[in-house]
Amino acid sequence: MMWMIILWVFSLHIFVIIRFAGNPSSVNPIDPTAPVDISAVLLNITRGGIILGIAFGIVDIIFDRRVFKVMSYGRLILIKSIAYIFLFVSISLYTNLVSFTIYYGDLDFGPWAKNAARLSWVAPLVYVSLVSILINTLKQFELKFGPGNLFRLLTGKFHKPQSDHRIFMFMDMKSSTTIAEKLGHLQVSRLIQDCFTDLAIVKDYKAEVYQYVGDEVVISWSMAKGLENLNCIRAYFKFQNLLELRSDFYKTKYGFVPFFKAGLNVGDVTIAEVGQIKREIAFHGDTLNTASRIQDKCNEYKKSLLLSQHIKELIEDNEELQINLVGEIMLRGKAQPLKIYSIDEIDMIKINPPEEYLTYLDSRN
Repeated sequence: MMWMIILWVFSLHIFVIIRFAGNPSSVNPIDPTAPVDISAVLLNITRGGIILGIAFGIVDIIFDRRVFKVMSYGRLILIKSIAYIFLFVSISLYTNLVSFTIYYGDLDFGPWAKNAARLSWVAPLVYVSLVSILINTLKQFELKFGPGNLFRLLTGKFHKPQSDHRIFMFMDMKSSTTIAEKLGHLQVSRLIQDCFTDLAIVKDYKAEVYQYVGDEVVISWSMAKGLENLNCIRAYFKFQNLLELRSDFYKTKYGFVPFFKAGLNVGDVTIAEVGQIKREIAFHGDTLNTASRIQDKCNEYKKSLLLSQHIKELIEDNEELQINLVGEIMLRGKAQPLKIYSIDEIDMIKINPPEEYLTYLDSRN
């Protein structure tokens, strides 16, 4: 919500600069001939921006609920923009009436209606409407490309390939082929939509969703964010527990509760902006291939979460984890096999009942 407050304070200040540049006419609703006190105007605009930012931030929280996730981008942008405009008009009318009440000592609609007839409110309304549409459009693009990626694409940050050291998790729905044969492709697509909507919980663990490929998703962390508080481990178990908490929903709609298996790896990757017809930020390197290979071994070893030796060495000192060696895989081009491990139990994650999940579920129903 803080960024929304800052954004609206900034936007309203821009409006004041444009409005009064070379045209210092009065904005006093009572006495149009009075000189403009720019400092007072900026102070009021700042207050107004804070009020609008809080109000619009609440609107965003409301529209984050599950019922709005199935809407098209265009419809969602339109409805949110209308809500923004309605709030702006309501707040403006209220504050305007208050100012008249303070000036006249009581609520006198006569002078207020006379001032409204001057149509001085039209320009701010048009400006706020345009800014609202722009903000909501940019927010939808942000969701499309991932947090921060739209800005990176616009600034060309990864126009030239750059190196990074990151954690990757490949997560795939178990028995997806059997499920597809049973449900049919349309119902499977709805199932994947519901699962990946619930996957939004991983953002609480500072994860970035890199790619969706069918019923598989690739999740990424920077080293600091992934290792902090075991975010790269917790995210998986929290997501799986969330699916279990929503078991009634999934059983009613699909006849079973989906289960995802995952593989974790860490290493050097190259980040680059790719594509001409469609641009995106892509990761390249053996780190991703290895994470995918590890995830493929989950069925063979009958484990839900497997991790590479490199990840194990980074987290093995944590007493909360029970890490067990399950096998080795030979990677193409490597002279030595890579040991892979499983995490069979995390006492601190398997909380029953997990209050934070229940709160999360309430916010998405």
